[in-house]
Amino acid sequence: MDDSPEPRSGCFPKGCLIVSLVGIAMAVMVGAGAFYLYGKMLDRFTSVRPAEVQIVTPSRDAIQIARLTLDRFRAALANNREETIEFTSADLNALVSADSDFAGARGKVRFAMADSAMTMDLSTPVDSVPLPRFRGRWFNGTVRFSLDYSYGQFAFGPQLIQTSSGRVPTWLLTTEFGSSFSHSFTKSFTEAVQKNRQGATLWKHIKKITVEGDKLDVTTQRVVD
Repeated sequence: MDDSPEPRSGCFPKGCLIVSLVGIAMAVMVGAGAFYLYGKMLDRFTSVRPAEVQIVTPSRDAIQIARLTLDRFRAALANNREETIEFTSADLNALVSADSDFAGARGKVRFAMADSAMTMDLSTPVDSVPLPRFRGRWFNGTVRFSLDYSYGQFAFGPQLIQTSSGRVPTWLLTTEFGSSFSHSFTKSFTEAVQKNRQGATLWKHIKKITVEGDKLDVTTQRVVD
């Protein structure tokens, strides 16, 4: 295992990798489905209680591989070098299941990746939806989307939002929503990062994040002060 020191520029090298992905999935779900959900039976798509998202207990080898991959990512940040690190869905699920830094996501998310899209089974609060009756409710369902983050710009391709009671219509996800939401999300993300000094320093070291095939590729970059 790499003995390089962990970077101290923010939380992303620890638990925030998973938290950031959950936040992105929530933003996709809210952006694409909030008004549809509100107008088409809120109770069908949200619940007053969270659900338990189960992950098959990973083997010791799977946990070790996931932690080694995470250590490579941490070392690239700590040593200010450019490197692309590939996370499989098995890596992400193993970290959620067994690593203390990701304990906050345990029971709330499960990952799968295929065909350059990420699928997340989620149980997450929808308090952030700025509409009546959403506070105190939960989205217990599945979100699938393509993701590309490059040089500070996000691009999303929402493909699926569904619960056990139904799904958001495909036509809503394949309209102009994708490009307009990507622009809006990038603007909000940039403003939020600028308000957080540690976050701003950290994200300067992230060059690209994308889902390619069945892997999440995270590329760091060297920053010259």
